[in-house]
Amino acid sequence: VKDAPVRRLSLDMSMGMGMMFSRSGNRFSINGASYDPATLNFPTKLNSIERWIVRGDMMMHPFHVHGVRFQVLSENGTAPRAENRGWKDTVLVDGEVELAMKFEKPASATAPYMYHCHILEHEDGGMMGQFSVA
Repeated sequence: VKDAPVRRLSLDMSMGMGMMFSRSGNRFSINGASYDPATLNFPTKLNSIERWIVRGDMMMHPFHVHGVRFQVLSENGTAPRAENRGWKDTVLVDGEVELAMKFEKPASATAPYMYHCHILEHEDGGMMGQFSVA
């Protein structure tokens, strides 16, 4: 896992402009971009492992990934809490988490998997993306 490629995701929002605004100007976002159903954010390889580093902004976010299982490697640079050990599809991001992602199921660019904050208002506000597995 330590040699696996690293992907960084930043869950962004700014409460200074109100709950439905973010650094991107008007919505919640991941890596500064709000969800666009016409955009495939990235492809990944079937049967591969990646390390994802996910950072939260302003508050805790339950981060959920469709079609993939992962293990929490660290939380804010320390070993994961007991409840975050084992295989997961959702983790509470309070600062930064490092995840070992295992891509075992294919997803085409026309029917991709999603990753998003599991707070409905954040997800609907744009804190979501999509990826293919092939």
